[in-house]
Amino acid sequence: MKVLVAIDGPDQFHPAVQAVASQQLPAGSEVRVVSVVHSGVTYTWETIDLGVYDVMERRLRAIARVAVDKAAETLRDDIHAPSRTVTAAVLSGSPPDSILEEADTFGADWIFVGSHGHGRLERFMLGSVSQAVAGRAKCSVAIIRSRQAPTNDGQRTSDSASQDVARSP
Repeated sequence: MKVLVAIDGPDQFHPAVQAVASQQLPAGSEVRVVSVVHSGVTYTWETIDLGVYDVMERRLRAIARVAVDKAAETLRDDIHAPSRTVTAAVLSGSPPDSILEEADTFGADWIFVGSHGHGRLERFMLGSVSQAVAGRAKCSVAIIRSRQAPTNDGQRTSDSASQDVARSP
């Protein structure tokens, strides 16, 4: 089985990583951990010096590299799955497109992606990477909620990571 895990932050205990670690994957399974540095931002000459943009992108790539390496190490060290192969990569581009392209290239059977648990207005304004991936993937997708779930009044409460949506093509 091939599992793609998409993470978006420096937390090596990302809920999607923990969800994969808890799965009883068949012997010989391959897990690929990815993080996407969004490279589709455009600036005018007046708003930012292009050298500053390059420095920012290099810094974001370095942070993403540390995150995927730590997540991969966490999955490799899992004593319940000693026979799984774990690799890591930092991708560039639109997060949903990059995740889906990597899933196709890797031949993923299952994609695990995190969700921040934003409300409807935030999803409308910002979009949802997890929803875009689930809606367009050619394989099964598990959306794992963040440990902080929003309440009706917009406050965040502590909640354990949970599988939000599982979808098969």
